[in-house]
Amino acid sequence: MITADYGSTDLKDLEAIKPNKKEKRPPTSSLLVVLLQGVMQVGGFTAIIPTATMYVKAVGGSASTAGWLVGITALGTGLMQPFLGYPLKHYRLKTLMLALCGFNFVGWILYALGDLSGSLATIMVARVITGLAGGPTWLSTYVARSTSTELRSHYMQYVSLSVGLGYGIGPFIGGALYAICSSLDCDGKVFNKYTSPGWLWAVFAVVVAVLLQTFMVEPPVAKKPNALGGAPSPAQTGIPWDRILPILPIVFAVPLNVGSWEVHTAMLAETRFGWSVVATALYLGGLNVVAAPTGLLPVSNYVEDRRGCLLFFGAMIAGTVFFWSYKLNIASRAVVYGVGAVVFLIGAQFAKAQRPRPNLNTPSPRRRPCDCVCSMA
Repeated sequence: MITADYGSTDLKDLEAIKPNKKEKRPPTSSLLVVLLQGVMQVGGFTAIIPTATMYVKAVGGSASTAGWLVGITALGTGLMQPFLGYPLKHYRLKTLMLALCGFNFVGWILYALGDLSGSLATIMVARVITGLAGGPTWLSTYVARSTSTELRSHYMQYVSLSVGLGYGIGPFIGGALYAICSSLDCDGKVFNKYTSPGWLWAVFAVVVAVLLQTFMVEPPVAKKPNALGGAPSPAQTGIPWDRILPILPIVFAVPLNVGSWEVHTAMLAETRFGWSVVATALYLGGLNVVAAPTGLLPVSNYVEDRRGCLLFFGAMIAGTVFFWSYKLNIASRAVVYGVGAVVFLIGAQFAKAQRPRPNLNTPSPRRRPCDCVCSMA
C-alpha cells in the first residue's frame, strides 16, 4: 500500500508511485522495413566485391586498388559518425532514414556512371557517398528508441542478423548480375556487368524509401528528465570512457577483420583457386548466409557482455587457423577455409551483437555519444 504524502520528496516514496513499465516492442512491419534497409545497405557494400578488380581495371586503375572500393565506403561511414548527434536530436528518425535512401540513390547512380566517365575518382566518390548513408547508428538508434531496456539485447541480434544476411546476399546478387550481363552480351558503357549493381541498388533505394514511408512507425524519443526522475549530473552527459575503452579494440577489430576477409576471400577464390566470378560470388555469399542465421540464437540471454565480447572475438581468432596455406588440393582447401570462415563469421556476428549492449544500457543522455564513438571506430 502506498502511504507517501502529497509533495513527498523521499526517493522510496517517489519510486512507489511510479507506474509499472510495460515491455516496449516495435511494430513488426516497421521493424522488418528498417531491417530491410540494413540488409540492402550492407548488401551493396559486398555486391561489388566479385567484380571490383575488373571494374577498376576497366577505368584505368590497377588491381591493387580494388580493395579501396570496399575500404573507402567504410571510411565514409566512419567520417559521418561524429556529426550524427545534431540530426538525431533535432529531426525525426524516419525523416533521416528517408534522407539516407536519397544518399544511396545518388551514390549508386554515380557508381553506375563510372564506366561512362572513365574515371576511377567517380567510382571512389560514389562509394564514399553510399558510405555516408551507412553504419549501424541508425539501426541501433531505432532499436534503442523502440524497445524497453530488457529487450534491447534481443532486438540487437536481429540487427546483427540483417547485417549478416546483407553480407551474404550482396555477392549472390552481384554474381547473378555478372552472369546475366555476360550471357546477354551487355557491354555498353552505361549498363554492363560492372555497372549493373549500381543501377539495381539505386532501384532498391527507391523501393526501401517507399516502404519506409508506408510502414515505418516513428519511435518515441526518450523524454527529458523531469522532477520525478531528477536531472542527470554533468558526469552522466559526457562519453563514459571507462565503459567504452575496454570494448573499443573489439569494436574496431571486428569490422576491420570482416571487411578484409571479404576482399581476401574474393581474391583467393579468383587468383589461387582459379574460379570464375560467379563461382567466387556463390562461395563468398554462401559462407555469409550459412553463418547469418545463428544470429537468432538467444546467446545474449546467457552470456554476460564483456565475457561475450572476449568469447566471440576468441572464436574469430580460432577461425583464422583454418585460413593458413595448407598443402591440400583446391577442393579440400576450399572446404577447410570455408569451415574456418563460418566460425570466424559467427564469432564476428555475436561480437557485433554484444558490443553495443553497454551503450544501450547506459542512461539516455550518454547513449548517443557512445553510439557515435563505436560506429566511428
